[in-house]
Amino acid sequence: LLGGIGMLVLGMRFLSDGLQTMAGSALKKLIGKVTENRVLGVLVGIGVTCIVQSSAVTMSMVIGFVNAEMMLLEQSLSVVMGANIGITVTGWLLALPVDQFGLPLAGICAIVYCLSKRERVKYTALACLGLGLVFFGLFAMKGALAPFYIDNADVRIFGHFCVDGLANLFLAIVAGAVLAAVLRSSVTSLALTFALAFEGIIDFNTSAALVLGENIGSTIPPMMMAMKASRHARRAAFFHFCFNVFGVIWVTAFFSQCTGAVRGIFSSFGVADLDAVQNGCVPYSSLAIALFNTLFNLVNAVILFVFVGRISAVLEKMFKRKAKLDKVIATKLDFPLIRSPFAAITQSNREMIKMGETLQEMMADLRRCELKEIGRA
Repeated sequence: LLGGIGMLVLGMRFLSDGLQTMAGSALKKLIGKVTENRVLGVLVGIGVTCIVQSSAVTMSMVIGFVNAEMMLLEQSLSVVMGANIGITVTGWLLALPVDQFGLPLAGICAIVYCLSKRERVKYTALACLGLGLVFFGLFAMKGALAPFYIDNADVRIFGHFCVDGLANLFLAIVAGAVLAAVLRSSVTSLALTFALAFEGIIDFNTSAALVLGENIGSTIPPMMMAMKASRHARRAAFFHFCFNVFGVIWVTAFFSQCTGAVRGIFSSFGVADLDAVQNGCVPYSSLAIALFNTLFNLVNAVILFVFVGRISAVLEKMFKRKAKLDKVIATKLDFPLIRSPFAAITQSNREMIKMGETLQEMMADLRRCELKEIGRA
């Protein structure tokens, strides 16, 4: 189980790094298209997160661009909402029934990566290698959890986690939040939930509750990282946290209706019971969890979309500018950008351009002073 989790984490890292390297110019164009149009901001957030396969990387980019004054806070909030929707695409990727092909895919791509000398081919192979490791990690996790299934609801291991009341629902949400925070990845914790549900260890309602908690837990590491960064970083990270907490609150209030809606969608396609075990597994569990996760973030974004302007104003008041420091520092650079080389380079380029403009202004002032001195002489 630990080996599967490790391979999945490493695979996501390879996949994200490979895609970022290949799509650097595309990311720059997408970010450049963010305007005061909120819908476009949401679409950009979805697109960038789908490309880099990491909402954390998208968050670091957003923080960097706001800090460099390349994006307004209100625009960044739309991108953050889009990032929450975009990361759910990874869930659909994990739900594909192709995890048994992960090892051969990883092996072939590893050979190509080691032997290729062309950069584009090399990083394409790295991304595909990461995808193979993700699939194989999920395959290993399912195999490790298979012996834990007991076909008896009264003695089933993890049976006490079944969501049959408000208290157990709360416990499952907390468990999902802790899991995602410890693993520092909503994708890894979601994959573990997939594996547990696929092997019949937990039912769909418990999986849905874990997913709610995982959405909150994934915001904890960015929040902790932003505490030592600029006020722009704290604003974006705090909104990311509040976005998911707000969604969990209203979904918890209508939990039976929300899970019932997902069950209704599958029943319309002929799936009568999402928890039914067939051939030793629950075949539709991963698809149902992926759908629930997507609908949660999508509907939550739609609800909050109209209040972006007011939320931005509240955040401006909550995180005010600190008093000026005694020493002059490059305030436009931010530590969270280390996680995204593309964002770090873009912001550094912006900083150097500003420095050049400042030097030009200084030289112009110097020439005016020189002309005045010559006139007096």
